[in-house]
Amino acid sequence: MEGWKIEPSTGHERTVQVNYLSTALLSFLLLPVLRKSSGPGPPGRLSVVSSGLALASQFTNRDAVPLIPSFDKPGPFSITAGSERYSTTKTMECMFVHKLSQLVDANEVIVNAVDPGFTKGTALHRDAKGIMIKIVSAMANTAARTPTQGAWCYIDGIVVKGKDSHGSFLMNWQISCFPSLMYTPEGKQTTERLWEETLEELDFAGVRSIANSLRK
Repeated sequence: MEGWKIEPSTGHERTVQVNYLSTALLSFLLLPVLRKSSGPGPPGRLSVVSSGLALASQFTNRDAVPLIPSFDKPGPFSITAGSERYSTTKTMECMFVHKLSQLVDANEVIVNAVDPGFTKGTALHRDAKGIMIKIVSAMANTAARTPTQGAWCYIDGIVVKGKDSHGSFLMNWQISCFPSLMYTPEGKQTTERLWEETLEELDFAGVRSIANSLRK
């Protein structure tokens, strides 16, 4: 069975790289631009693509020190493990959005995370095989949203929701709770560790300086 894929350019497991680290980097780079361009009018908007699966992740390595490199360990891949990894990266995104939102006032930039729901045509389960293909297809045909419906979730987070959504997780067009882990002492420690490691990992792009400048 194929193992986890490592992104050669960064040395990190691909799901973590794409869903979390690259998203965090882009967010850091965009935030100062959005803040500067907001002007006297409505605040800028930064909505991170999240998933309701963030609420279901086990995040079994949450106590690992260091945390981010713990995802890069080689091992066999399975659909179950892949789904859990995806869910965990979405929990990490929620932790990141929570911390990032503390750097900027909602009057300047509104930062939130948006779940579009299970949406057809995304090829998210392209690695599924055998019976899993039939299960996912049946779910998509009976319960999944259309791409248009999923897009409306993003529009709601970017255009409709106001300052009350700053630093929040949006699901089903409503402000929802973050993953329960984030409200526990253990989860708060994981959030802080992930934040510090993210600043260090992305410091090649000057993100720590960006974070410090936004605090002023």
